[in-house]
Amino acid sequence: MNEKWKTVEFYREHINRTCHINHRVSDRTYWEAFRGDFYEHLKKIAPKYGAGIPVLKISDYMRFKTEGNRIVYENPYLERRNAFLWYVYMEAIENEGKYLNDIIDTLWAILEETNWCIPAHNHHTRNNDIIPHEGDSALELFTGMTAAYVSAGYYIFKEKLDAISGEFGNRIKKKIHREVFDNFLEKDYWWLGFGERKPNNWNPWCVCNVVKSLINLEQYGEYEYRLLARAASVIDNYYSQYPQDGGCDEGAGYWSVGCGNLLEYLQFMYLLTDGAMNEIHSDKVRRIAEFPLHCYVSSEHKLGFSDLVVKSEHDFGHLYYVGKSTKSSAVMALAKICYEKWQEHGEGFGEVPRAMQVAYDRVLYTAEAMSELPNLEAEAEFSKLHYYEGIRLFVARQKKEPSFGLFLAVKANHNRESHNHLDTGNYIVYKNEVPFIVDAGSRVYDAGSFSLEQRYKYWHTRSGYHNLPIIGGKEQVFGAEYKAENVAVHNDFIRFQLEKAYDEEFINSYVREIGLDRENSRVVLREDLDMQEIKEVTFVFMTPADVEISDKISLTYKTEKLDIVFNHEFTIHIENIDDNDKNIVTTWGNDLKRITLTTKIKQGCFEFVIQ
Repeated sequence: MNEKWKTVEFYREHINRTCHINHRVSDRTYWEAFRGDFYEHLKKIAPKYGAGIPVLKISDYMRFKTEGNRIVYENPYLERRNAFLWYVYMEAIENEGKYLNDIIDTLWAILEETNWCIPAHNHHTRNNDIIPHEGDSALELFTGMTAAYVSAGYYIFKEKLDAISGEFGNRIKKKIHREVFDNFLEKDYWWLGFGERKPNNWNPWCVCNVVKSLINLEQYGEYEYRLLARAASVIDNYYSQYPQDGGCDEGAGYWSVGCGNLLEYLQFMYLLTDGAMNEIHSDKVRRIAEFPLHCYVSSEHKLGFSDLVVKSEHDFGHLYYVGKSTKSSAVMALAKICYEKWQEHGEGFGEVPRAMQVAYDRVLYTAEAMSELPNLEAEAEFSKLHYYEGIRLFVARQKKEPSFGLFLAVKANHNRESHNHLDTGNYIVYKNEVPFIVDAGSRVYDAGSFSLEQRYKYWHTRSGYHNLPIIGGKEQVFGAEYKAENVAVHNDFIRFQLEKAYDEEFINSYVREIGLDRENSRVVLREDLDMQEIKEVTFVFMTPADVEISDKISLTYKTEKLDIVFNHEFTIHIENIDDNDKNIVTTWGNDLKRITLTTKIKQGCFEFVIQ
């Protein structure tokens, strides 16, 4: 990024003080425009948000330390904030005073919280205690998000809140300065990116919320210029190390909060500086914006690598915003596809878009998209083959048009990515948007999810529960040095060496080659193993399909079928994954299985044909 954007002088010269990213409730033309479909869908979640202020219990806060349970406190914490925005948007549209007291009550409850840091992140505070301490705060994901929500509500209803009492504005500004702005300027968090650790989605997520809050509060002076200069320096620590080809190593799930917030920040700064900060229109940013396009696998699923709830609705509102901001007609067209798929699925798939279910402040992007997408004329540019060299992600489709026929994605990077699973070399296969060979995805986070001592003891993070072999009883290990090597892409196939990922001296070499044979409508997987002695080798296939075993493996799921044909004799076993975790059940129900094919060899060349 341009170095001048990191200086106070740049903002002294270029700030547009009239810039806004929300609209006053008095702007009736804007709010009345949402009276149609958006308003009707927003009303559908009234029972969830119309039942009073969610209670936050200190005993639930303590359970993170005592039990490792983060959601028992985190869920009502988020519901309180989502309820606040729901009241704000409903009142802004109706403008009848019906929800004004709800706005005030929920706002005041949020302002009276000891601090805004959730228990799972309180190690960022000075007092890493079992309960929060008065005056001790930290800028982390949820603190920044809260500031963005509160400041948005205040901007929209400033005239009405100030007419009731000036203390609302005073309390909001004081709280946001203490919880967010001062911490951003004065503290040295790892996610800032100034140390050795590579920043991840925390960086743009926190920075974007800082800038949102600053714009919403409408105060510009030397203090705010310092905030903006630091924001540019911090976010460049993320952006400068980001691959030029736009690949997101955190996966399709975290793209929306990592890259999605980067793109929002750049668009906000373009507006705030009257176009003087114009990185939003660069080629690199457009490539980052188009990552969801190239990774699109189905209307119901996101591309399943790393931490992700695989069955996740695509946020068509945010995609549309990103497409417009970066001038990518292809991303806008993808947004239209996702919108139309959401309409087709109806209540069976979700009564409201995901953005509205969780009431992110992106919900207004959804409102705009629902109004404009029906009239959009653009075509999504799906490619038959796309390879992200920066993160070694290979995506191949049998056809360019949804539902693509056979779909293959392969990951051949290393085992220390952000939100990493031990899965380098893993692959997934869909047919006509139906999953057959899959990545299970992520379980609900708990205290062990980000502990190196605990994380890779969970089944869903281990290579043995991905589509990777267990070699001599050994699975892959954690670390950036444990990686795929000599990666090469040629004629719709990707080939790489994987022995380094297992860190076992008895493995002389292990080469995996996998690709899409379009002419014969099949995926071909070749495994070449050479070891110093005879060892047991178990090949793994994760699937939600019904399984029948004969001289081949027959898979049936929904209305589609695939066979796995192989050139070797194996002992075959089917293991049902018995896990009632909410995220796993949401995606796979009770259908997820692990098929294992076991043999003993010293050296062998294996071929598996999926057709």
